[in-house]
Amino acid sequence: MKKILSIAVLMMFLPVLVSAVELNNIRSQGVDGDLVFYDNSGTEIARFDESAATLDITKWAIGGTAVNATAAEINMAADISANAEVVTATNIITAEESGKTFFLDAAAGFASTLPAPAAGLKFSFIVKTAPTSNGYTIVTNGTTQKVLKGLVVVAADAVGDVSAGGTTATFVHNQALPGDRVDVICDGTIWYMVGYAQVAAGLTITGE
Repeated sequence: MKKILSIAVLMMFLPVLVSAVELNNIRSQGVDGDLVFYDNSGTEIARFDESAATLDITKWAIGGTAVNATAAEINMAADISANAEVVTATNIITAEESGKTFFLDAAAGFASTLPAPAAGLKFSFIVKTAPTSNGYTIVTNGTTQKVLKGLVVVAADAVGDVSAGGTTATFVHNQALPGDRVDVICDGTIWYMVGYAQVAAGLTITGE
């Protein structure tokens, strides 16, 4: 029964994994108890591991277009719970976390370090607990990377900070309030930032 179910599951996925032409040339065989499918060049394209009940796809296309996203990137885009994290201490952010929102939750503040610039990376930072003894800082990768450009929007039309190329955005202690926010996105070289603060002194950009 397990083998029949395995074949049924794979046959549902195969039209998605390969084109119609390739589908005619697919062959399968049992390998160490697994059911493995190969394309016409002999390359493994899918494997059903019966012992773990997992489907491992190594070649994937939809409508003839190859899917180039990694498993981590697909998880980050589709797994909603993984897109938010409450942070209470120093945070070295990785590129694989792109798309995540970090809720900053320590009165003593801490530093969040961005990964090296890469096109498409984006992150959001929201004050959850107002900092009272030190601020929350968002710093570029490397102290000399003056690649943080943007502005701060302040409530009540107050004048906010502006940067043509800084290294650090700071939610200032005893000024920043819960709900203050910074969004950053990278074009491959520059981190473009928009910050939102309830008071002008609550969010600064420095290191120009």
